[in-house]
Amino acid sequence: MILPPHSTHRLQPLDVSLFSPLATAYTNQITKLMSDSYGLVSMSKREFWPMFKVSWAASFTAENIASGFAKTGIWPYRPETIIDKITHPSQAPAPICKHTPMTCHSVCRLHKAYKKSPSTKWLNQILHTNSHLAAQHSIAQHTITGLIRALKVERKKRNRGKRLNLVGEIDNGPQFFSPS
Repeated sequence: MILPPHSTHRLQPLDVSLFSPLATAYTNQITKLMSDSYGLVSMSKREFWPMFKVSWAASFTAENIASGFAKTGIWPYRPETIIDKITHPSQAPAPICKHTPMTCHSVCRLHKAYKKSPSTKWLNQILHTNSHLAAQHSIAQHTITGLIRALKVERKKRNRGKRLNLVGEIDNGPQFFSPS
């Protein structure tokens, strides 16, 4: 079987079912580390292997290996599986509303407008605003927990670098021990 040029990302079984998921899983691990720590944690050898091992275990399974040949239409032979995937991109839908009130004053104004004349227009605007504010709150909570986790990792790194003497205290210089 000959694979046409510039098509291996769709036709080669290892690219479709193993290497692509491995790259995606590893990228997700790195992205999670960087987004949780906001770049405060530097990538080192200690962080590389655990993240890569998890990504490898998630990607290189017997099911993924077997499904690579089915997804590419090689075994059983079905070329329509790949031909059906090649489509033209669709147009993105237009946003629901142009302006979302985000200040306390503008949200109160929106509620008062709904109380004066209850309509689906005002109700949809209120629902859209509430979902937007809830999303912002969720992002803020994720930010806080990520920063706390990053500070703990950096604190561990700093503590790991201090040498201890034979007694178990922080090394403050030379120590002398007698045979007794």
